Amino acid sequence: MRAIAVLAVVLVIGVTAGWAEETLFPREFTSGYFGGPHLSVSEIGDEVGLIGGVKGGWIINHRAVLGAGVQMLINDVAFRTSVPESAGITDTTLSVMLVYGGAEFTYVNSPHRLFHYNASLLIGAGAIGYKDFDCSLCGEDSNLNTDIFFVMEPGLDVVVNVSSMVRVALGFTYRYVYDVELEGVENKDLTGASGRLTVKIGRF
Repeated sequence: MRAIAVLAVVLVIGVTAGWAEETLFPREFTSGYFGGPHLSVSEIGDEVGLIGGVKGGWIINHRAVLGAGVQMLINDVAFRTSVPESAGITDTTLSVMLVYGGAEFTYVNSPHRLFHYNASLLIGAGAIGYKDFDCSLCGEDSNLNTDIFFVMEPGLDVVVNVSSMVRVALGFTYRYVYDVELEGVENKDLTGASGRLTVKIGRF
């Protein structure tokens, strides 16, 4: 009987020792960081836009990332717009300047695997205006001056661990734009899908 009791105690201790409690916030805390460039291709208006930028972030327990990024339109994309007669032109085609960015929240799935995926959400604002255009004669009520808009951009990336300090991600995003009030440009002209390539360098 005594032997059976001792065996039972040993089994209970062994099972308890091998059991690991799963919690939302693990007891061990790790912290990392990254920064790097990214490049995306997206439809802007009726043309293809090339958008480049940089991003960085704080990595928590290898899985959650609190980051930020900024990006801008690199190539020329033109919109047909109307200019008041007081400015000397009535209808013309002008290229735009576009920049946007904000805070980005990312979840990293299975970060230690060679190939894994990220799900992200960027929330922020941007600015758009016509390049090399002086609207000093357009009047105070004109919508030809640089305008501020709001943006939300969810994304999904496939990531490869190139080395302990380098990650390369290839994926897509969908950009939602609100409150654009630039003459000749509407929300739908800046809203759409993008394909992107990101290089991340840091401590993961």
